[in-house]
Amino acid sequence: MSENNPNGAGGAGTGDGGGAPPEKNSVSYETYSKAIDEVKGLKAKLKDYDEFKSQQEKEKADKERADLEKKGEFQKLLDLEREKNKKLENDLNSHNARENSRKKLSAVLSNLGGSVDKKFFDLIEFDSVVLKEDGTVDEYSVGKVVEKFKASYPEVIRGPDGNNLPNKAPNGAPNGSGKITESAWKALPAKEMKKFKQDQIIWGN
Repeated sequence: MSENNPNGAGGAGTGDGGGAPPEKNSVSYETYSKAIDEVKGLKAKLKDYDEFKSQQEKEKADKERADLEKKGEFQKLLDLEREKNKKLENDLNSHNARENSRKKLSAVLSNLGGSVDKKFFDLIEFDSVVLKEDGTVDEYSVGKVVEKFKASYPEVIRGPDGNNLPNKAPNGAPNGSGKITESAWKALPAKEMKKFKQDQIIWGN
């Protein structure tokens, strides 16, 4: 019976089922206290570890973000540098184009045997002047442009004496109008055909 049980209901606290801690002066109390301290220490270590891990992850994320931002800044600098180089290249190309045009125009003007007012420069087909690989002008192409300009616009060329160069185009028709029919022009020798300007030929007749 229960009253003959030496442990009885009152001794249930010392079992494995939990309940109140053992009496302070017993061996079981010392073991219990030690276990509690170990659990507290373990929890503290786990907390510290969690905080440490969280801090490490934060620092890693910050570093990655900083690296991305740095790469983004580098890309921006790279884009700016490319834009700068492109502008310099365009400026250089424009400068070279102007310099080439100046060379061609100068070559034509120096071979005209006279001077031309700037307002007539657009009439000169200096783009037809060829530049050689070394950057110098091809004299033959210069001569062709000069010849064509003299034949087409002799009235705008002033000779050394300040007067316009004589119009060396033929008079054409007997009436002295300087015109010639296309059929009559085609009947001429090639050398004579070259003496006529395009506006002197009556095309279709």
